[in-house]
Amino acid sequence: MHGSQVGLASILGLVAYRCLLDDLDPRILPLESVFPEEALARAQVLEAFRQVDPTGRAGEECCADYRVKVEAWHAQRARVAAVLKDWQEVRSELDGQLRPAARLKEILRAVAAPLTFAELSPPIRPEAVRFAFEHAPFMRRRLTVGDMLVFFRVDREYVWDWGWREVRG
Repeated sequence: MHGSQVGLASILGLVAYRCLLDDLDPRILPLESVFPEEALARAQVLEAFRQVDPTGRAGEECCADYRVKVEAWHAQRARVAAVLKDWQEVRSELDGQLRPAARLKEILRAVAAPLTFAELSPPIRPEAVRFAFEHAPFMRRRLTVGDMLVFFRVDREYVWDWGWREVRG
């Protein structure tokens, strides 16, 4: 089932990349705004996980991992600034590598893989998928497109809505 989950989550990821490439405009994004302050990042993570663990233990564990990621992100400030400065060129290169989410769905269909989270065994409720999508950046040390959405302030509600439409077909 994990592979099927990854396949479906990859559809959401492809939409996230598409939105990042289409919506990011570094000309209107101050460099300082893409580097979260530790206290604000911590508060954001704790709040995100309070609903699933009111004791705060899950939030604290995630804060520890997220702090490592944010510190590493801050350490790359000069590289991030260079990417934003050359964004049109970087965007063009990445755009040439990105495939449409619909293409992945065609591939999943061709191998008779589940095409929706409801088709998984056991099925995953839309609320659980959404929670994972919205909070995945705060759960791990590794940098993902979800982190880019957060750091670059892309409208994640819009990304979710589009991604969910793609997964639901």
